[in-house]
Amino acid sequence: MQFLHKPYRLITKSGMVKWVDDSSTCVFNEHGNIAYYQGVLVDVTQRELSRQKMLKNQRSLQRLAHHEPLTGLPNRILLLDRLKQSIKKIKQIKKCTALLYIDLDKFKEINDSLGHNAGDKVLKSVAKRLLDSVWAMDTVVRIGGDEFIIMESVSSIEDVKKVAEKLNHSLQQSVNINTHELFITSSIGISLLPDDSEDPEELIKKSDAAMYRSKQQGRNTYHFYQNTEQ
Repeated sequence: MQFLHKPYRLITKSGMVKWVDDSSTCVFNEHGNIAYYQGVLVDVTQRELSRQKMLKNQRSLQRLAHHEPLTGLPNRILLLDRLKQSIKKIKQIKKCTALLYIDLDKFKEINDSLGHNAGDKVLKSVAKRLLDSVWAMDTVVRIGGDEFIIMESVSSIEDVKKVAEKLNHSLQQSVNINTHELFITSSIGISLLPDDSEDPEELIKKSDAAMYRSKQQGRNTYHFYQNTEQ
């Protein structure tokens, strides 16, 4: 006779939720048919509630480790992990991966003139606009300060250009913060996997370098990474 353990939830007549551990088995008659069931129900409510609380805490800690608190966007750690996954798949698919490094132009002036609370509201607004401008499977990351990265799977260079233009247009729309109407622009640098590198950190560095080229060219534009040594 073997007892099977199966914890499950019960709702009592009073509406209380109870978790029980069901240790039961079948008892057969002389003809080999089930005659009845026998077993024991043990109240394991506290154990189950503790387990659920522990799992919730683990999920919260995992989210904190992979997302930044202000905007709720993924952070650099999660970006590197997804880049590594993309590198493993890149030879199996026809698409490439583009990194778009986005830096807000003259953001420091907002913090200096209106304060950091206003700056934080702008960053939250920017995060939402970036999310609204890309597909759900794309990754939008806040690297820190006023710098963001979008990781997107694309089929061609023209696709990347369209994305960059769409992002610049979206961010140019005015933001109303504390009765102030602010107009924000961005400088974008782009690197491509596997064309520019198959190393995650190197890809980020190259998109960052391309972004600074956009700054040097007058801001509010985008540039692809170019190896000046070639």
